[in-house]
Amino acid sequence: MSVLGKDPSGGSAASTLVPAAVLPTGAGLVFGLPPVIAWLARRTAAVSRSLPLTLAMRRSEVDPGSSLRVVTGLVLLVFGASLTPGVLLSELNGCRTCGPI
Repeated sequence: MSVLGKDPSGGSAASTLVPAAVLPTGAGLVFGLPPVIAWLARRTAAVSRSLPLTLAMRRSEVDPGSSLRVVTGLVLLVFGASLTPGVLLSELNGCRTCGPI
């Protein structure tokens, strides 16, 4: 139940609010994470005593988007792997709520 005491599922408000919340969140991650990654890499490279770690952090500082590409690829892989069994089971069992086409 929602705070207002109404059923929060479905309705036209949900179809408007969900994209309105997802798009700014995605844009904030795209524009906000590279500076955070560069700052963390700069701080880690400054205090590190390990040459390989320092070189890796300097590279991440110069190109913070490279680590985001790796993370994005992993997220898409996990999403696809979790979505595939549900779609396959749905196709194998057939649509129970819809009639013949």
